[in-house]
Amino acid sequence: MTKTPIPPKDAQRYSTACQFCIVGCGYRVFKWPEGRDGGPTPGDNALGLDLREQQPPLGTWIAPAMHSVITERDGRRYSVAIIPDDDCQVNSGMASTRGAGLAASLYRADGPTKARLTTPAVRAGTTLDPADWNEATDLAARVVKAVIDR
Repeated sequence: MTKTPIPPKDAQRYSTACQFCIVGCGYRVFKWPEGRDGGPTPGDNALGLDLREQQPPLGTWIAPAMHSVITERDGRRYSVAIIPDDDCQVNSGMASTRGAGLAASLYRADGPTKARLTTPAVRAGTTLDPADWNEATDLAARVVKAVIDR
């Protein structure tokens, strides 16, 4: 059984929106040094919940897919948990199947998200050819302008 870490009371907090569709559901992000997890009592975790008790099905909780460990450029590792924002009027604290996996999409050099483009690429027939940023931005601008002109 995998144990999902609990964000400590002093975890960094951010707000974000889901990247997977146009709805823009709100999510709360908690980031803290790896291994410095919070505890199950309300005073020991960033959620302010008594996690010694069973949480309701539509309550606040963190599934394994809502947690990831990232490495900053300076080499420090952090746990990150991304959970639905119950104050958001769009999703009212509910997570979509895609949104519940936002943490799994974070870049990890030692994980499945390590395969990332490092420079723009332009499709030429069936291949992607490397392009510089000026060329790629110019192409994107010309495509957008053509669509607007139509």
